[in-house]
Amino acid sequence: MTSSISASLPMVEPAHTDEIAAVHAQILTPSFPADELMTLERLQGEVEHGNTSVRVVRDDAGDLAGCAIATWYEEARVLLLDYLALRPGARGGGLGGALLNSSVAAWSQEYAPCIVLAEVEHPDHHDAHPQHGDPEARLRFYAREGARLLPLPYFTPGVGEHKVRVGGMILAVLHAHPDLLGDNDEEIASEPIATVLHLQAGDIEDHDDARTELIAAAAENPTLPLLRADRVGDVPIGIPDED
Repeated sequence: MTSSISASLPMVEPAHTDEIAAVHAQILTPSFPADELMTLERLQGEVEHGNTSVRVVRDDAGDLAGCAIATWYEEARVLLLDYLALRPGARGGGLGGALLNSSVAAWSQEYAPCIVLAEVEHPDHHDAHPQHGDPEARLRFYAREGARLLPLPYFTPGVGEHKVRVGGMILAVLHAHPDLLGDNDEEIASEPIATVLHLQAGDIEDHDDARTELIAAAAENPTLPLLRADRVGDVPIGIPDED
């Protein structure tokens, strides 16, 4: 039996170091396909390194109900939300929105990012899954929270050794400094986004054609459009080169 979720303001706070394993086992593993999931060892290492932050929401009994995990790219001043998930049995009831908004607010205080991004599955490429969820529903969730989409052929860089890169992903803007936004918030400065894609990819000599094309698409113009979720069809589907 799962614990009930309080109707009052949920408790969202940094995860304790000794509960990272539980976050991985109870929340991440049931929520994401294996190709999108970093190993526990990698997650623990990145948290130790200091650039990855894990925040959790708890139920009435104080048990883990969900997590938000983000990586800070200081050179770009960009924060990337890697994972946002609720454990099975704790989904629904507005916990996801509370977890997202509280975490972005806390990270904004801690890091002062110029942009906060999230990775979202492209619903035209990824099918709904009974365990991992529905990409269309997930996109609607982020849209309700004010996210806007970048028209880039994005794919994940791979989350560890022997992990493939995952195509058909979307970069969504959750927060941006007003100085980076154009008139009516319809566009955003491209330089920080191109920089974070460079940092994700590592040494330039290791870039293949797909990675080079992705970065070039981000850097081609001084600004990038910010698309509403109903224009998801205008987001190209990025497919990484096969190794």
